[in-house]
Amino acid sequence: MTDLKQYRPFSSVKRKRGFTLIEMVLVMVLLGIAALMVVPFVGHIFSNLLEGRELSHREGQAVMALERFVRDVRGADSVTVNNNQKKMTLENDGSDVIYEIVTGNLLLDGQVLAKHLDDSQSKFDNKIDTLGYQFITLTLVVEMSGERTFEFSASSFPRMISAAGGNQGGGNQGGGNQGGGNQGGGNQGGGNQGGGNQGGGKK
Repeated sequence: MTDLKQYRPFSSVKRKRGFTLIEMVLVMVLLGIAALMVVPFVGHIFSNLLEGRELSHREGQAVMALERFVRDVRGADSVTVNNNQKKMTLENDGSDVIYEIVTGNLLLDGQVLAKHLDDSQSKFDNKIDTLGYQFITLTLVVEMSGERTFEFSASSFPRMISAAGGNQGGGNQGGGNQGGGNQGGGNQGGGNQGGGNQGGGKK
């Protein structure tokens, strides 16, 4: 009679050892610690990328607005600046173009050219140089996150305006009229050039 105890069909099969509950908890704790260390670093990188992108966008707006300002001032017949109201009026062929700084925005005839401006520092300046010509300067101070600001500025002058003498090319140059007077009988261009008469007069 065969002894059944000699047959152990599962005796050669080894049991595979799995993770214990303690090991799984330990792994989760280590992963949590690693995440706490990595997440702030990654978040800081993304924050810097987003801030840089926003700065580039605001800088682009300011630069485009200043380019438009220079172009409009050069084409104007006259310019009036009211710094109390943060306002500049350009007259061109009888029509007015109005620039304003209102509630953090630079407006052109009511349309927004640039945003996120510091109203207290952004301004228009109207100055006269040593030759008597009018120079208009626009300064835009762009706000960024926190207390950081970036300043952009541009200057230009009206196409035909001299504060000391009037119009150039159709008015006064150096205190006398040029273009539109008698020649060969006294005055050239309707006025005196160099302090004396040229063409039949005293030189």
